[in-house]
Amino acid sequence: MSDPEPPFFAIFRVSKRCNAMKATIVLTLAFLLSVINSWSLSGGYDYYIFYTTEGKPYAEIYYWVNGQTIKYLKSSDTKKQGELEISIMIGLQDTSKVFSYEKFRLKTEEFNSADSLYSDVYDVKRIMIPAGVSFLEISVQDVNSDVNNSRFSAKDTIVANDVNSSKVFLSNIQLIHLFTPTSNENRFSKGGYDILPYHDSYYATDQGKITFYTEIVNADKALNPGGKYLVNCYIEDA
Repeated sequence: MSDPEPPFFAIFRVSKRCNAMKATIVLTLAFLLSVINSWSLSGGYDYYIFYTTEGKPYAEIYYWVNGQTIKYLKSSDTKKQGELEISIMIGLQDTSKVFSYEKFRLKTEEFNSADSLYSDVYDVKRIMIPAGVSFLEISVQDVNSDVNNSRFSAKDTIVANDVNSSKVFLSNIQLIHLFTPTSNENRFSKGGYDILPYHDSYYATDQGKITFYTEIVNADKALNPGGKYLVNCYIEDA
């Protein structure tokens, strides 16, 4: 699908203060952060539910693989390359009817034959979904490896609101590692910014700010259309 235009969205920075004991702050969020490790292929995935300006929900699915755990084969006299096969299936939770299935291959960048350090593979897919409860299945496999555990997979439940029957609400909260204004449109572009999510489950004490992305949906219906309104965001101890 083409990159959808979001409804009213906001990128926030929240200052984080730590006491003298330098306690680590752990955030518990509504969406699932999954990290999967195996003896061979190591990686993880994450997903968020957002909405188009027409109120249609879609899943934004990120997945990544540790470059050191991929098997690389010779691609030329001086280069080598890895290849992954990814499958993503989404269906209705109550009937198990599948409405989206994608299976594709993704090649790594090429490395010199003598290289022993490899960059990670990182990608995102956006898939339209219906309102309600659906299931998500994702699988990532190393095409070049014949090791039994050269594959990881997982299954999750995802929930999308029906915008037409909902009042004003926030989409999922997406923690951000880095964002910059978009100069050339790419798969990480959204709302005029290139956004790289933050997938770790903790923040170090020397990280002074938490940045996140979220969308305010139905604000034009519940609040003053075109007017100003105040958004408060804060961190509290769970």
